[in-house]
Amino acid sequence: MCTKIASLSADPKEVMSLFIMDIDADLIYKDSFRLDGEKEIIYMVFEKNKLRDEKVETLCINIENIRGKTTATIIISPEMTYEGDCIKEDWLESIMNIIEDYIIELWEE
Repeated sequence: MCTKIASLSADPKEVMSLFIMDIDADLIYKDSFRLDGEKEIIYMVFEKNKLRDEKVETLCINIENIRGKTTATIIISPEMTYEGDCIKEDWLESIMNIIEDYIIELWEE
């Protein structure tokens, strides 16, 4: 369903950068957040880019700390977004939940 490659060490006050790329490594979205800050930013990612209407098969999400060290790479696979040839109705919500769960996991380390 989803692959996580991570080294879980982050100060909750540290500024993290979020990069979301498609399978061809084209940057879709970039933003920053703090682990102890508001997490609503994650939910704006797909709204801003109107990805609801796009066929996104695989996404690579990188979360990096301020020094550019990759703290997490989350690969979202096609099984997560598709049911047969149809996009699952709740695929965005599923992806957002994985990202949010990961951030909470980082925060609690």
